[in-house]
Amino acid sequence: MTTNLNAFQSRNPSNGEIFATHQGHSQTEIQARIAQSHITWQAWRRTPLTERCAMLVRLAELLDSRAEQYGRLITQEMGKPLAEAIAEVKKASNGARHFAEKGPEYLAPVPIEGLKARTVYEPLGPVFAVMPWNLPFWQVLRFFIPAALAGNTVLVKHAETVQGCARALEQLVSDAGAPEGLYLNLAIRRGAVEGIVTDPRVACVTVTGSTQAGRAVAAAAGAHGKKAVLELGGSDPFIVFDDADLERAVTLGVLSRFSNNAQSCIAAKRFLVAEPIAEKFQQAFVERTQALRLGDPMLTDTQLGPLARADLREIVHAQVQAALTQGGTLLCGGEIPKGHGNFYPATVIRGLLVFSAISDGTKS
Repeated sequence: MTTNLNAFQSRNPSNGEIFATHQGHSQTEIQARIAQSHITWQAWRRTPLTERCAMLVRLAELLDSRAEQYGRLITQEMGKPLAEAIAEVKKASNGARHFAEKGPEYLAPVPIEGLKARTVYEPLGPVFAVMPWNLPFWQVLRFFIPAALAGNTVLVKHAETVQGCARALEQLVSDAGAPEGLYLNLAIRRGAVEGIVTDPRVACVTVTGSTQAGRAVAAAAGAHGKKAVLELGGSDPFIVFDDADLERAVTLGVLSRFSNNAQSCIAAKRFLVAEPIAEKFQQAFVERTQALRLGDPMLTDTQLGPLARADLREIVHAQVQAALTQGGTLLCGGEIPKGHGNFYPATVIRGLLVFSAISDGTKS
């Protein structure tokens, strides 16, 4: 059987089953979409701000009415608990309403004190966005909403594993009454990104993803004098002083580390705890971590679902093993469970002076 290298597969991380296959765009289709984006921008940039805001209101209404539908799609493609997926969609709805209300204020010209001049916000043109799988609706819409409000059109290369979400987003914007070409999905592989970045019709680029991806895109954009906005990974510390409310610190610490299946760039990566309360914090943190219910993310009582991809679970486990060989002490988790799916237990490792909750915050 011949494998279609231009097809994208949606694989359920809970059981490993492929439930949908999406055809990628050919070079001809890519060029047509870039051209359409540029043509639409010429008209959209002149569209009254009131009409742009009205489109965002309709977008918010659709997100609210389809929150569960979209939430199930998110969970099926990347594995986060359904309640969190629905909350992600509603967060995007709130974002659309916020910009619909505040947009005219944000984009109003600003006089420069002491000068007969002012700052004016003008649209740049088609904006190309490279987006991750971990928040497949919110990450895209938090970019699209203000970009479109300001008079730009957008081209989106979504993550290869959430192409169902990618297509749903394009349809969503169309259903909200946006003109054809305001939002266009590019179903492409990573190797095709540079060609989009360097296309003269594309005005600027943004990336939410890994540091490696950011470097590559920034280099291509810089070589052509284009603006680039990068939101990359991090290693965020969670610091607890000895006068902290211990119960609240533990509650927020567990939430910060393990929400979104512990796959977030802003998750707490390292816990730095003042020595006088370190033992009490550790005991409570481990107890709360062990109590997290790992399982089918479609079930209402599940708190921790599977990692988004099988290779991510391998990376996490390798990180845990490396930490233990380097002197860490395993306090809970750390073993790959039997059965199907990309499940990995919530894991806590104590080091010599500090302990860290280990999981994956990688984006792609």
